[in-house]
Amino acid sequence: MKNLVIFLVVVFFLSGCATIFSGSTQKVNVTTEQNKAYHVTIDGMETAVPATIEVVRKGAAKVISVKECPEQKVLFEKKLNPVFLLDVLATSPLSTTVDAITGAMWKYEPADIKIDCATKN
Repeated sequence: MKNLVIFLVVVFFLSGCATIFSGSTQKVNVTTEQNKAYHVTIDGMETAVPATIEVVRKGAAKVISVKECPEQKVLFEKKLNPVFLLDVLATSPLSTTVDAITGAMWKYEPADIKIDCATKN
């Protein structure tokens, strides 16, 4: 009985591991050549760069569009967040479901993006 209680407590505290440890957002560092200011659009939101942008984790790749050089688009893809594997080890349907719903089971790469409008793609 004691082992069952310990197991249930561990599963409860590990529920949503990726959500707890990584959160449902991710910071992406966007730099530019010579720290030149640009305006980018990501997830329908426009922001000035260079800056650190906080993006919502979802189950889809993201595209950064640069207003000053519309031919340049930066794609960063979703990858499985390694912290999500803790949920799999906990074998908790609740925790994997929580991480899937919040998007925390994904991470985006690269986390550091350099925009260079001076160079043609």
